[in-house]
Amino acid sequence: TVTMLKEAYDDIQRYYRDQELNLMKYQRCSLKAENGLVPVRSQDIKVGQILKINHNQRMPADMLLLYTTEKSGSVFLRTDQLDGETDWKLRKVSPPTANAETPEDLINTIGHIVTVPPSEQVYDFKGYYQPDDEDTEEKRSPLSLENTMWQNTVLASQGHVFGLVLFTGRETRSNMSSKKPRSKVGSLDMEINLLAKILFFVMLVLSLLIIFMDGFQGTWYYKYFRCVLLLCSIIPISMRINLDFAKLYYSSNINSDERIEGTKARNSTIPEELGRVQFLLSDKTGTLTKNDMIFKRLNMEFVSFHEENFDDIKQLLKKGLKKRRDILFSLKHPRGITSDITSDEGGSLLDPD
Repeated sequence: TVTMLKEAYDDIQRYYRDQELNLMKYQRCSLKAENGLVPVRSQDIKVGQILKINHNQRMPADMLLLYTTEKSGSVFLRTDQLDGETDWKLRKVSPPTANAETPEDLINTIGHIVTVPPSEQVYDFKGYYQPDDEDTEEKRSPLSLENTMWQNTVLASQGHVFGLVLFTGRETRSNMSSKKPRSKVGSLDMEINLLAKILFFVMLVLSLLIIFMDGFQGTWYYKYFRCVLLLCSIIPISMRINLDFAKLYYSSNINSDERIEGTKARNSTIPEELGRVQFLLSDKTGTLTKNDMIFKRLNMEFVSFHEENFDDIKQLLKKGLKKRRDILFSLKHPRGITSDITSDEGGSLLDPD
């Protein structure tokens, strides 16, 4: 029951997070409004609408960049929630609307966009803009990845932008590239389940052994059932309950810890998995170490160096540098070493006589 309540708590929290995203409000271009903008909820956004995105605001759908307040016509996006990369991506305004100045200009742009079908490829996009009054291919304006703003990316540049919605819902790059959510089971839970199965088998064997030693007298099957009830306490059911409460407690502490403000435990099994982390591998040292690295250990194929034998590394480096210096000196001054190279008969190997 406690485990079911814990899973229900996780599902409820997940539902609230989904509702928060679905009810987030944006501004949509409309000719009926006085200022050309009307509010719209994220769940009501449709393909073909033009949205206004402000600084530090998340993209609610896959969009095409139409306008920006930046004079250069380009903006930067944060894509860490999409592809895990912390560096900003440069995006440029689409050619058909590069000269637009107001939302009305964007709405009055007559034409249609032709793109490839929805795909999970976040680094690939092809399409073109076709004016309605021109059907020739010469009037088409090509569109590429640098004109797009995918869902879950964040506008890092100052000011605001306008974007045309291309894909929504399950057809966005973010949703198509994400895997189907599954019920997460911690490693400790799996170990406890295995232990409980082993103890259950041991309990049955011990009960049968007791009945065997008693000689199967009388209604032995009642005695066997009684022995099973007496020995069932060896199964650690209370441990499982205590662990579930501990996970909820630690998850709550992570969410309310002021030292790691903004951190949220989206699943109650997170504390258990964090406690099992032994190695953290990263290809970007500045992200984790502030570009300040301290030597701890150097593992090579047949040898390992650490802080205690750091002097050995210095000696090896000195020998290697000295040997390299001698080789370079011998290459620059070959005559200086001819006297040291002799044959078995006593003559120099380099002597022509």
